[in-house]
Amino acid sequence: MTVKGITRELALQIKKQADHPDEAEDFVFRELEIADRLGARLIPITSEQYPKLLKKASSSPEILYALGDFRRLEKLDAECIAVVGTRKSTQYGEQCAYDFGKEFAAHGWTVVSGLARGIDAAAHRGCLDEGGYTVAVLGSGVDVTYPKDTVLERTRILEHGLVASEYPFGTRTLPVNLKKRNKIIVGFSEAALIVQTGRKGGAYNAMQAAKEQKKPVFALKPDARQSDFDGNIELIESKKAIPISPTVGARTVIERMRNERTALL
Repeated sequence: MTVKGITRELALQIKKQADHPDEAEDFVFRELEIADRLGARLIPITSEQYPKLLKKASSSPEILYALGDFRRLEKLDAECIAVVGTRKSTQYGEQCAYDFGKEFAAHGWTVVSGLARGIDAAAHRGCLDEGGYTVAVLGSGVDVTYPKDTVLERTRILEHGLVASEYPFGTRTLPVNLKKRNKIIVGFSEAALIVQTGRKGGAYNAMQAAKEQKKPVFALKPDARQSDFDGNIELIESKKAIPISPTVGARTVIERMRNERTALL
């Protein structure tokens, strides 16, 4: 059996992901059949289509599963920013995430997030409403719709962006997968912007991944009247993140990002 666009090299790399060698052949055929049926792509790290920013990251998977609009894959070689935060967001936090997503899209940047409810979904919506390209990195297979709260965002992203994962088709969302997912979100990006977080959570994993990958980390400095931004304040006070005012536009963040990136390198 052969599938258009699937090379022998790619099949062999997929085979490595099988848990049991004696089941590897069935595993490969099943993945290729599902990809063909869904219109998905399995992009090996050796491929020219593999996003260059992600390829440089220590957390880059050997195979990237992708579903959606592939016409702008080259947009993932530069000018991508991770906009992330808590699922337990406030209306203020979501509005800020939406505004940042919209502004970065207006400047031609790709917004990368995790399609979780709250901050992630708001950032995706802002980007999409501006007509931008956005990437949702999942902690499950790209064919798994989770969470149900963000099904509308997922549908729009499949039309005007990319849903990506390192996990085989059918993989359910697990806490350990979400933690690894945050590393890949940062891997896709030139910097990470944490909009709202508590003292623990996925946003902290994103911060740590950015530090490991020598990428700038920004955190929203909330208005003094806002609550539930304890994590942001801690990151800023410990100098683990660069404070960003909600009134600062994306252009200022981009300029600061370029300076910080040069210093880190």
